[in-house]
Amino acid sequence: MTFQAPVLFKKCVDDAVKLYSAGSTEDTPLIAEWDDVEPAFKKALAALRIAAQIPDDIPSMSDEEKLHFMKMFQSFDRLFAQLKSFSRYDESMLDDYGITEQEYIDYAGHYLNIKSEIGPDPGPDPVNPPVELEIDSDYELMAYSNTRIDYEYIINLIQNIVNPEEDGDITHEEKQKKIDEAKQYVEDLRKDNPKVADIMSHLINEIELDESRFKGKSILNIVENMKHECIEQVVNNFCLLWHADKDDVMYAATHYRNGIIPNESAIKASINYPEYKNTVEHALPKFKYYAKFFAELRSTLDDEIKPLV
Repeated sequence: MTFQAPVLFKKCVDDAVKLYSAGSTEDTPLIAEWDDVEPAFKKALAALRIAAQIPDDIPSMSDEEKLHFMKMFQSFDRLFAQLKSFSRYDESMLDDYGITEQEYIDYAGHYLNIKSEIGPDPGPDPVNPPVELEIDSDYELMAYSNTRIDYEYIINLIQNIVNPEEDGDITHEEKQKKIDEAKQYVEDLRKDNPKVADIMSHLINEIELDESRFKGKSILNIVENMKHECIEQVVNNFCLLWHADKDDVMYAATHYRNGIIPNESAIKASINYPEYKNTVEHALPKFKYYAKFFAELRSTLDDEIKPLV
């Protein structure tokens, strides 16, 4: 087929490259240059920030503002995916651009929520007719984290081990094949998120030991609960070490974004420094204690909590 129709084959290859590198099969240049994509990416990010300065702003927006955000995010997502396709791209560059991968994921989550809310065809509103915006209702996110996609896929794999979709029983060999497949995906996930991979690996081992314990249960709920237990343990240990209030630190753990501790003043006010000083040998002076405390808290949030949230 390739040799009989070389022109058709070339068009198929060209379209595939366009689809997976730039997200379009329109008549645009096949290979974009970094010097063209990067400035466009920066402009798209600036436009996205105007539409929604931070992801947390989105839920309180009007319907019209949400649609505008969707439009801006689609443009940004296309360019972000294209930027990632260059070998010179490195995630550390995001610091200079003024966005983090986690923040992108947060934006993407709100985008998907809005898309789910409005449905494929929201229909006309006679009271508040929608503003005409060229939003691609069939658009699929292209730069969305492979980690999250893998996470959801692994959850479904494990769920299908304990509650097979097929009618009747499956053989031991078939079940072991599914388990081995799930284990392989977990190892792939480990490259990006070793903490979640550890939780999933532990769960799979428990299922191998006694599968009956998990029959009819939601694997997603089990994993999310295990993640929450890990977060609680980290917070407990931190608070015991530094004599901090658990509720305040837990709030910081679940609301920490972009290196900002939202309730820093509340945490500082509730810290029991006298107790720390009386119980810790070689206790730090008060002014050094606060500086060290918040440095350690940020490190803990970044390294121990963030991968689990």
